[in-house]
Amino acid sequence: MLVLKANKENSIHIFRMAGELNEPVIFPTDTIYGIGAPVTDIEANRKVYEAKGRERNKPFPVLAGSIEQVQSLIRGPIHEYAYKVWPGPVTLIMNAAEGLAPELVKDMKIAVRVPADEDLRELLLSIGAPVSATSANLSGKDYSPYITNIIRDFKNSIKFILNAGSQSGEPSAIVDLTEEYPKILRGTPEHQP
Repeated sequence: MLVLKANKENSIHIFRMAGELNEPVIFPTDTIYGIGAPVTDIEANRKVYEAKGRERNKPFPVLAGSIEQVQSLIRGPIHEYAYKVWPGPVTLIMNAAEGLAPELVKDMKIAVRVPADEDLRELLLSIGAPVSATSANLSGKDYSPYITNIIRDFKNSIKFILNAGSQSGEPSAIVDLTEEYPKILRGTPEHQP
C-alpha cells in the first residue's frame, strides 16, 4: 500500500501509477473520501466492487473536471440546472451515453458531478477522463471521516491512497434530471430544481 499526502503533484503521481497497474485509488473529494478510477479503466473499477463488497447492480457516481467532460458521459444536452449547481456538491442523474461500462450505468442513467475543489477538477482534467468516486467505506458500514479507519478497512484491497487527513464533509445531494421535472433524491441542494 502506498499512502501519500494529498497534493497536486502526489495526486497526479498516484493516479498515473495506479493507472499503469489498473488499480483504484482512495482520494479526498470536496465532500468525503472516495474510491475510484478513470471511467476508461474497467478492470480498476471492478476492483472497487471487490474492495467494498458492493453489489454489482449498484453503479458508481462519476466526478468530472468540467461540464464539457460531462458531455462525453451523457445523451443529449447538459440540463440548465447543472449550470446552477456546478461546480459543487450536487450529483445529477442524467441519461447515459451509449457504450459506457455497466459499472457506471443503471437503467441507461448515470450519476455525475463536477466538484467544487479546483485542484480536484484540474486533476480530473489532467487524467483525461472522468473518474468514478464511490464513498470510501465497506458496503453496509457507515462512512468514517478518519483516514486511519479508511486505511484499516482497505489495507488489504486498495494499493493507493491520497491522505488529506479527516474528511468530515457531507455526501453530495442527488437530483434526478431524467424525468420531466427534476427530483431531489438526497440532501438539500443550495439551488432548488
